[in-house]
Amino acid sequence: EAPASWLIVDENGLRSGTVSNGPVADALSVAQGRKVELLLPATEVSLALPELPVKGGARLAQAVPFALEEQLATDVDALHFAVGTRPADSNLTPVATVSRVLLDRWLGTCQLAGIHPAAAYCESQAVPVSPNVCTLLLDEGVLFVRRAEGVPYALDAQPLASALEMALGPAVEPGEHVVFYASSAEYEQEKVLIEGLRARTATLQVKLLPDGGLPLLAAHLKAGDPVNLLQGTYAPPSSFGGQIKQWRIPLALAAATALVFIVAQGVAL
Repeated sequence: EAPASWLIVDENGLRSGTVSNGPVADALSVAQGRKVELLLPATEVSLALPELPVKGGARLAQAVPFALEEQLATDVDALHFAVGTRPADSNLTPVATVSRVLLDRWLGTCQLAGIHPAAAYCESQAVPVSPNVCTLLLDEGVLFVRRAEGVPYALDAQPLASALEMALGPAVEPGEHVVFYASSAEYEQEKVLIEGLRARTATLQVKLLPDGGLPLLAAHLKAGDPVNLLQGTYAPPSSFGGQIKQWRIPLALAAATALVFIVAQGVAL
């Protein structure tokens, strides 16, 4: 029910035009003919790194709810689990979890608007990350926290002081290297708190986002290999017609070859 924001980017995440805001239906004109990817609220999507069976397929999908049920307060039958790609140097597999009711509502809103998403990701997985750095993003009252090790997460930033205390812990020397992203308006509103972090961090870089967080998230979305939530029953239907169109020339050549072979055999007989 909240207004959406959308932006056109190329395959490398480079933006084209400005950020637009409004009802989801207003994005139809720019969505037509383009691949649509959703960024879903990080406060509604849980991320985890459980240890799962090495082999994938049905066995892996069945193991996910059992691996996470002790960490979840909701009945696993009411949740949708999506499995990401396991890093080659790890025995942990990224998993994203969301309420089926919420995901149905979001996708239903898109469907009613005539928009058919190809993928959906938790927005916290699009926050940029660097080795030995804690990245903070303050965007529309939410504080995103991401480190190279561990799972990215989001905190309610009202009040910001409490969220920063949870994200950074008590001030202990020498502290972390921190990169802090914020919109110009939110920076001015919370300037004292943000600049005060210099006293409790090893280094602090503050980077302002004139158009909010969406351009930053879109630019770094694919860098971290995020988990696509549109899996299983939520996977987009494959376009059989499009596949046939793509293969029409090879199929025609194969059919012509078969016809020539049959005619040749008939003449020989």
